[in-house]
Amino acid sequence: MKESHRKGDSESILTVSFARVAARPNAGYARSNKREKFTALPHHLTVDLLRESYFALQRRAAPGIDGEKWQQYGTGLEDRLTDLHSRVHRGAYRAKPSRRVYIPKADGRQGPLGIAALEDKSVTCFLSTCRPSAAGSVLTPHASN
Repeated sequence: MKESHRKGDSESILTVSFARVAARPNAGYARSNKREKFTALPHHLTVDLLRESYFALQRRAAPGIDGEKWQQYGTGLEDRLTDLHSRVHRGAYRAKPSRRVYIPKADGRQGPLGIAALEDKSVTCFLSTCRPSAAGSVLTPHASN
């Protein structure tokens, strides 16, 4: 597979994917049923979307608590993404704790900063590209109490 992805490529692919789902006949369901909770987004997650999310990440970003950098995660990428996809769908995926670092603030104090593990960044990237306009019509409702 050629790694010639640009940062904007992933966002447009993911947005188009969710826009296609949002265009289904039930597109207005979420807007008309605002009291219901919509939580079933993982079934829209595919290995292809995880791959796009991975390539959308900053290649030089600081590693998380697991110490894994973008290039390291890329070795055996397909196996890793398949495993991640499986864990998300089984409900076995758990985000790792964030690595805490302190950065200087303008007033001289130190401010906390949490750095997520790379795998968690990929899942978060996928979820953050699901815009509310598309997500509202995609998710499966659960009755609220």
